[in-house]
Amino acid sequence: MNKDKLNLDPRAGIFLLFILNFTIFNVSKTSALFLLLLWSCIYAVYNGFYKISIKFVIAYLLFYGIEFFVLPKLPSLIAVSFAILLMYVLKMLSVALFGYTFVKTTSLYELISALRKMHFPESIITGLSITLRYFPALKEDYAKTRDTMKLKKMSTIDKLNGLIITTIMRATLNIEELSQAATVRGIDNPVKRNSIIELHFKRRDLLVCVISFAFYALVYFRY
Repeated sequence: MNKDKLNLDPRAGIFLLFILNFTIFNVSKTSALFLLLLWSCIYAVYNGFYKISIKFVIAYLLFYGIEFFVLPKLPSLIAVSFAILLMYVLKMLSVALFGYTFVKTTSLYELISALRKMHFPESIITGLSITLRYFPALKEDYAKTRDTMKLKKMSTIDKLNGLIITTIMRATLNIEELSQAATVRGIDNPVKRNSIIELHFKRRDLLVCVISFAFYALVYFRY
């Protein structure tokens, strides 16, 4: 584990993600949402995700500009509809950035072990483990299909059609393969099992949780 990175105990990450979600959906001021995004950016930057942090900040400023400079010039019905949508997008940016960083810095085995220690139902753990394996497999198949089509002279419509059909077919197959693999490994076995991964809730994890909780509470009561 790289000591230069803020590799939180998965239980600390889950706790902070829960508190962040609670805070996000109980504040509505754009200044508060921006502060929460900056806090997620600090977590991401500390783990080396500089580019993605910049992209999220740019996306926030872009959506903020659309909401306050473009929507007022549109008809009221359209403006209200898009304003609600943009507000949800602004709320989800900080959650998405924190979740992205947490997933990238936490292995699936660590996450599963943490969920079991937190006594989550096995049905939730099984579904989550299959889901987290599913999307990388789908992304890999999509990349292979796209690279293969680059070697052939195909029109844009044919490429789009091929990508959609192939992705749908592979998505179905991936679900079946991952479900079978999970069953073979006994992931749905109700018997209590041990884990080779040892999790330790360190002082650093506690300190980060306390500071983050204080910050979220300040934003919650201040805004």
